[in-house]
Amino acid sequence: MRWLTLLMTLPPTPTRHRVGVWRKLQRMGAVRLRGAGWILPETPETTELFQWLVQEIQSFKGEVTLLRVDRVETMKDDEITGLFHAAIRYPTRAALADALRRLVEARVPLEGASDHGVSEALYLADPDGNGLGLYWDRPREDWPQPAAGEKVAMYTRPLDLEALLDEAVVE
Repeated sequence: MRWLTLLMTLPPTPTRHRVGVWRKLQRMGAVRLRGAGWILPETPETTELFQWLVQEIQSFKGEVTLLRVDRVETMKDDEITGLFHAAIRYPTRAALADALRRLVEARVPLEGASDHGVSEALYLADPDGNGLGLYWDRPREDWPQPAAGEKVAMYTRPLDLEALLDEAVVE
């Protein structure tokens, strides 16, 4: 996979320029790398958006470099892709069950389903391959008891999808 990496610095004032650039990067879905770098998968759309942003940063007297890279030496592609992972928290198990019911009806494939003790989660990917987690948190009183010296006890076990679907609200 090819990546676009934007390296930049902006003058400290006026702050509205830094905030404006940050907001644009957020709307684009760019993920911050260490320091002043931002990364997105290379597509014609992201290339155009970054090129416009380069011009804007330069107009603010900032320093900017746009790089097209095949890899980041310290990270594997799946680690970079993992930076784009998003998660949506549902308020109840029944709400997560209803989401699963709708996914099944729409024939959206799951990449995984796990019981973590403190939460239950469904994992899928968007059309670009970015991870998406759907989950609900169990009430604290239902969490597994941690061992001495630990704050939270978590585990990863297969989630019983049939039992979850049994809680889905049928419309």
